[in-house]
Amino acid sequence: MIGQHQDWPDTAIMEANGLTVWKGKKYDLLFNQLAAGRFDCFSRGANEIVQEHYAHSYKGLEIEKKLIIYYPLPLYYFVNKANPELAVRLEKGLNLLRANGEYEAIFKAKFSQTLKTLTIRGRTIIKLQNPLLTEPTKAQMHKDTDAFNKLVSDASL
Repeated sequence: MIGQHQDWPDTAIMEANGLTVWKGKKYDLLFNQLAAGRFDCFSRGANEIVQEHYAHSYKGLEIEKKLIIYYPLPLYYFVNKANPELAVRLEKGLNLLRANGEYEAIFKAKFSQTLKTLTIRGRTIIKLQNPLLTEPTKAQMHKDTDAFNKLVSDASL
């Protein structure tokens, strides 16, 4: 059984894929509940788990070393529709960072050590479907797949 916060989209994704999910109401308490054996694991993102492990390792928790649960879950910037100039500015800035290579440099600086620490390569990947994705989101993710895979591959060497 996997422990998750009741309001996270991950919870709905896992349940839609037939996994049994123990739902908690408070993020901080999920670590205590895992340590107490209320569920078997607490799924965390690669961008979260190393820091959280250090913060909670005194509870006897460990990072699983052989498995990855993967499902597409893009992160987006949302802006108030009353401020469309901000949306345009953010998109322009992000596109500029990608074009001049700074986005890749920032990604590597922020995540390459984490990916190396987690030894991503060689793990068994459990792939889940994300029924929450819209068709436009799926199309955009497909468009960005090659760039993302290159970032992850280069950073995890």
